[in-house]
Amino acid sequence: GGNPDAGETMPQTLQRELREELGIEIEVAHLVLMGEVILPQQKNDVLHCVFLGQLIGGIPILNPAETSAVAVVWKPIPLLHTLAMYPNLGTDIQQLILGNLQSPYVGRISQQWYA
Repeated sequence: GGNPDAGETMPQTLQRELREELGIEIEVAHLVLMGEVILPQQKNDVLHCVFLGQLIGGIPILNPAETSAVAVVWKPIPLLHTLAMYPNLGTDIQQLILGNLQSPYVGRISQQWYA
């Protein structure tokens, strides 16, 4: 994840951010989920967009100079709803994979505030 640099498209941002943060190359497909995290404690809101992509090079390894993530993990799909994710989309990703989403827009994302 991350913010676009001036002049970048969303797919270009994803490619750059994943190269910087994880050392991987991806091919970006299409938008699959989007929704807002509204955190009044921070006095700002965030629109999250999730794209389908394909890993085309590299092995995901955290670059601590570029990310605050603590680990790269692979989890079974049935456990996604139990994870503390940001954004908190585990249940939505499960529903997407099962073909149960009516729209890529999930609305307000229920997100725990970590101070």
